[in-house]
Amino acid sequence: MIAKNRIIVVLFAGWSFALLALLLLSKSLGLDLFFSLAFIGFLMVIALTGPFTVRPAWRTRISIIIAIGAMIFLAIVVWKIYAIGAQWSVLPGAI
Repeated sequence: MIAKNRIIVVLFAGWSFALLALLLLSKSLGLDLFFSLAFIGFLMVIALTGPFTVRPAWRTRISIIIAIGAMIFLAIVVWKIYAIGAQWSVLPGAI
């Protein structure tokens, strides 16, 4: 039996391993794709396992991790948009 305080870690680890296996099988493994999908899975696990009536101390500490992950996710999105724009010669500096 899994302890209640470890269920988030177990669910996220399961999500990450399943995601890694799926990306390896489809031969599309990339750090940006893995991080983006793992971050979405992390947000889903946090939303589904958190209590709704009270706000424990770990929920306030996890918001820092979510903010850092959101900044990295935003940087990946901007980088991908810039790469697409450079491919179509829309952005400056694209030759």
